[in-house]
Amino acid sequence: QYKWYIITAFAIIAVQAFSIVGLVLHRARRHRAEAELRESQEFMELSTSAGELGLWVRDSEKDDLWANPPLRSLFGFGEKEMLRLEDMVGRIHPDDRARVIVEVERAQRTGESFADEFRVMIPNGSERWIAARGRAVDDSDRNEARKRRMGVMFDVTERKRAEEDLHAALAEIRGLKEQLEEENLYLKEEISEVK
Repeated sequence: QYKWYIITAFAIIAVQAFSIVGLVLHRARRHRAEAELRESQEFMELSTSAGELGLWVRDSEKDDLWANPPLRSLFGFGEKEMLRLEDMVGRIHPDDRARVIVEVERAQRTGESFADEFRVMIPNGSERWIAARGRAVDDSDRNEARKRRMGVMFDVTERKRAEEDLHAALAEIRGLKEQLEEENLYLKEEISEVK
């Protein structure tokens, strides 16, 4: 007499059991994905700190700028300091600033990658050479389509100093070579006069 009630109750229990199993499996996958994301973030943080790489992300629509601690340090900003693009541009050496702005605007307009090297003036009076690389990232797969730019910056001061030292040494060698050639010519003239 209650056969269909019992079958219906078992069907409901079975559907609920399958739903619970599905939720448990979904939760396990989510925990695995979160663990992989944490591991990936830790690996990225380790990589950037080991390589002293400054990372940045700029949302051009909202005019938001995010920078990791190594980048803030490269430009002489504190970790908790509010940071705007104008603040970073203001730290670029005056002789390099116009060229960098033109290059960034060109990359922004064309959507191409950006790559440049420039000097940064730190408030303590020191000067650093920075290599910057960046590119546009299209977030159109999200609900709201927007453009972001992201990239990396790193200190190349030691390399630039080594290049300057090399150029100075080469100039000195050229000067010595010219001096030796002049002395050699003078000696040849002296010898020809003696003969």
